[in-house]
Amino acid sequence: MAGLLAGGWLDGGPLGGIGLGFGSFAAGSLEPGSEPRLPAASLVRPSLGVASAAPELASAVGGAESRASAGPDSALAGPAAPASPAAPPDVAPHVLWRFGSASPVSGAPAVSPAGLVYVTSVEGFIHALDAEGGLRWSYGVEGVPVGAPVVDAAGQVYVATTMPRLYGLRADGHLLWMLRLGTRFATPPVWAAPGLLYYFGRDQNLYSVPTWGSQPRGQYLAQAASAPLGSLGAGLVALATTEAEAQVFRRAALVARLSLDGVPTQPLLGGVDRWFALTRAGVAAYDVSTQVRLWRAPGDFAAASADEKGLVVASGRALSWVSPETGEARHRLPLPDDVSAPPVLTNAGIALVPLVSGDLLLMDAVSSRVARVHVASAPVWSPAWNEESQRTTAAAGGAVVTLDLSAWQRPLGGEPEDMPEGGARGARESGAAASVLAARLPAPSGEGG
Repeated sequence: MAGLLAGGWLDGGPLGGIGLGFGSFAAGSLEPGSEPRLPAASLVRPSLGVASAAPELASAVGGAESRASAGPDSALAGPAAPASPAAPPDVAPHVLWRFGSASPVSGAPAVSPAGLVYVTSVEGFIHALDAEGGLRWSYGVEGVPVGAPVVDAAGQVYVATTMPRLYGLRADGHLLWMLRLGTRFATPPVWAAPGLLYYFGRDQNLYSVPTWGSQPRGQYLAQAASAPLGSLGAGLVALATTEAEAQVFRRAALVARLSLDGVPTQPLLGGVDRWFALTRAGVAAYDVSTQVRLWRAPGDFAAASADEKGLVVASGRALSWVSPETGEARHRLPLPDDVSAPPVLTNAGIALVPLVSGDLLLMDAVSSRVARVHVASAPVWSPAWNEESQRTTAAAGGAVVTLDLSAWQRPLGGEPEDMPEGGARGARESGAAASVLAARLPAPSGEGG
């Protein structure tokens, strides 16, 4: 399963199933300041409310097995999830809205700080949806969008395409700038503070672009990328290479290099204290200060919470909640289907798992609650999660679904005693945490402190 991501993150679908064979809709480029335009017939009106979605929602409350049978990955088996009383009958996640597009989405969704949801389609459009699922605006681009839209701290959105082009748009859909690039994207772009976009080109250069849209600056690395770039906070970006290593950059300067146990299949995870590398050999944790490996365990996909207190690892048909410090599996629940893309872990310890079957699985190890929401008859992309609003958005095929999990997550009364590493809700990375991380790494050349 670990090879699924590597085959799909630039091929138009979580498993490469959508592909780029739908063709490229050359919508033409608009000049800066021009108005966004609507696609002729690519959208279906969103469906609000939960009544129409009820037949597609299956919730198994308190009945999931607490431990999968031991097998090749039994090192992650860990103790069974503790018994818990039956959850109340109203714990099903609330489906806020559904949105349909006449053509498949071309990447994972993204959410802005203001709550706008951005999705791209293989026709060559980026769509902005409001909190009720209504279409705010659409903008046509040249080529098929590559990867998920990128949103910065100011709410501006950036889209890469196969032409290759890189677009910068305001939150109201007006074009800020468009760059015609000299090389195709080997990875989708990512954003890093204070204001740089990064992408890796097929010419083996790591490029940085200021968010105001000046020409890219490249750095030749003589290696190929094996997974998308990872944004680690504090302005750090990690490149995973086919040479079984991860290179970490800040302001386009190399600040750390990790020698890994295998070729990476997922972006580097983590932040202030630890980094987590998912390779064909499994998942491993590294100390940020020393870059020394702390532990290793089997795994196909992994996700870390934004507050860095939680870690989940999918291995085979099971999902384990793992101690970030020791790698010990605290809880384990079975998976009903193959995972289609990297999951997401909330600060409250809820795992959002996209499945090949077209469902989004919500899993809480402490209470053994599991809910399954159907998105579409296609593999689901990695969902977008907003910690403040407690909403998640998932996309598959031509469908986009947003759920409100504020009532579904555990009551916020402190850390559960039986999950010491686990998921108490916390704030996103603070300025203080970012300063700590920066202090643990050498300064790039030419940068003081």
